[in-house]
Amino acid sequence: MSGGYEAEVALGQARLGALRGRWRMALLLVMMMGTHPGLAWGQSGATHPNQGGQLRLDVDTRWPDGPGYRPVRVTVTPLVPVAANRTLVFEFTTSLFGLHEGEDRCVVAQEIELPAGTGPVTTTIAVPYVVGYDEYEYRVGEGGLLIPGLVGRGSFQRHSLEENTPRVLFVSEQAANSGSPGIVLSVPVEQSGDDFSQYELRAFTMADANNLPARWIDYSALDMVCLSFADLQDLNANRPEVFRALLEWTAAGGNLLVFGIDAATEQRLALEELLGMPPSILRETGWRPPDLEQYGSSVNGFFPGQESSYDNLVSFQQDISGGDMTEDASKKRKGLPSPPDVFPFVSRPYEMGTVVAITSDAPYEEDLWFWGWLCNHLTSARVIWPQRHGFSSVYGTAEFYRFLVPGVGNAPLNAFRVLITLFVLAIGPLNYYILRRLRRLHLLVVTVPISAAGITLALFAYAILSDGLGTRVRVRSVTQVNQQTGQTECWARLSYYAGLAPRDGLVFSEDVVVHPLVADDRYYGSGYRELRWHDGQRMTTGWLRSRTPTQYLTVRSRRSEIGLDAGEAADGVLPVTNRLGTDVELLVVRDEHNNLHWCRSLAEGRRADAERVEVAEAVAALSEGVNACDMLPPPGMNNQVYVELNGKGAKGLMEGVITDLIQPSNRLKGLEARSYVAIVRFSPEVELGMSPASPVASLHLVVGSW
Repeated sequence: MSGGYEAEVALGQARLGALRGRWRMALLLVMMMGTHPGLAWGQSGATHPNQGGQLRLDVDTRWPDGPGYRPVRVTVTPLVPVAANRTLVFEFTTSLFGLHEGEDRCVVAQEIELPAGTGPVTTTIAVPYVVGYDEYEYRVGEGGLLIPGLVGRGSFQRHSLEENTPRVLFVSEQAANSGSPGIVLSVPVEQSGDDFSQYELRAFTMADANNLPARWIDYSALDMVCLSFADLQDLNANRPEVFRALLEWTAAGGNLLVFGIDAATEQRLALEELLGMPPSILRETGWRPPDLEQYGSSVNGFFPGQESSYDNLVSFQQDISGGDMTEDASKKRKGLPSPPDVFPFVSRPYEMGTVVAITSDAPYEEDLWFWGWLCNHLTSARVIWPQRHGFSSVYGTAEFYRFLVPGVGNAPLNAFRVLITLFVLAIGPLNYYILRRLRRLHLLVVTVPISAAGITLALFAYAILSDGLGTRVRVRSVTQVNQQTGQTECWARLSYYAGLAPRDGLVFSEDVVVHPLVADDRYYGSGYRELRWHDGQRMTTGWLRSRTPTQYLTVRSRRSEIGLDAGEAADGVLPVTNRLGTDVELLVVRDEHNNLHWCRSLAEGRRADAERVEVAEAVAALSEGVNACDMLPPPGMNNQVYVELNGKGAKGLMEGVITDLIQPSNRLKGLEARSYVAIVRFSPEVELGMSPASPVASLHLVVGSW
């Protein structure tokens, strides 16, 4: 079978020549737009005013470009008093570059309620990113009829194909009013040889924090959000839903930068109290200062050849103006200010993300050395979107072929061999012998095609029956639970194989981000898709096709009541009660005295005594449980072809958690006192998007603390 895969690789490379040419042209256009003085670097979209049906419609599509969900803000203003309730349907369609018609489209629809006697109504519609879909059009209907005048079109996502630098959202009225359409944040980059350059980060500025989206999924395309401590306090007091959305995004792996935090301990304690974090003075893992050795260094992991997780990412750099910095290392750093006496920022983990406290009141005015230092401090694994998520939306998913649903979708080779052998014997000598005995040789022209059709139908029926008509799902998930705050995050990799696609498609809750995964860049343009926002995300068409391997990465962040109750350890035994909402197969607990305990087969709602265990034995048991659901290429696919199909891949936050837990050299150092890790039957925070579905070869890890 490896020859078939190799042929597929060669065919895919040939087919993609033209498409890659379009990508490069689009990236060149991005570069030209980024240097245009009238365009904000890193954002796209526009504002569209419309009138029709006695309504004014304002559509704002401006936002940083990138994978994830894009918040499209829609405001409907009645031009005359509304006498009766009105229900409008807003439809937003994205399509491939330069193609407004055809199958490669994604249609997103949501109802907008306009109550009688109401004034302006503003809502946000989350539009999922599909690679290459950078043209959009919208329209508004009522009662099944289009409202004339409430239509428009435009383009966005012009910068989304360039994935190798952070997307930064700045919330600052002062920065927005500085006279520049978009602030410029630069980091130092050391090129091959002795060249030294700077690179401009993707930065988008909002003047008013009150205009921030109120759902965490709307921040899913961002790498960093930067706002002042005063704005954060104001959001907590006046817009708690926005404040909560920012915390949930940070907990799910985002980087929240809070500026205006004095280096004094009192200010940091106030920030900890605001965010609901335990006081750092009571924890070993408190605020972490930057490494002085990294000051003045070029950024690592942003570009090919610099510890980047992707070898084929494209980058454009701008040379620093003034002076030749190519003679030696000291001259490269010419003009570098002396390190500050007080660290300009410190960071601290917040669930799966990071909070950074910045002392400056105007970090957007800081030089490239500050931002380069900050990015190296956080590491590219956290501030570069593909490295944090473990896949590239443009170039494909490194682990796609290693995470297929086992036992389905394979060609029935043995059945084919048996049937073709029987066919040859029956249609040849046996058929001829029988017809000759019956003196009916002229019937050969009838029996041969009928027999061929019968064999074909038999092969088809065998394939259908062997794969079945239902849907099988393979899941790999990590759920993190903080029982002190109730905050829960869940990252899940879903691999589907549907014998017959479900009629209603996939349905997910509003707090779940759904990222499509593709095998490689041959899947540019994914056909027609529909998404209806109504009691969740109703992915009705095009998201799960029959007999087609389909994969998604879902991320969920919310409050939850699940957990583990642990008593006081005595005589080497720790009493535990399972409140995780699922059966536990293996549980490893570190008590408040840093002693490890474990138990197996703990049913939901049941109590058990966890016994003392050595670190090596606990790590070996966890490794055995994880490796039982290891990801392997399909049979017949050799490793070289796998590399050609996928290239070099990033680990991502989820796989990083799994690897750290089963790495013997780590000795479970990440498992602090009063915390636990469990391999469970099925994570209660994972949504499969449909019911019924049969999970197979799945792994569910729950990491929690109390």
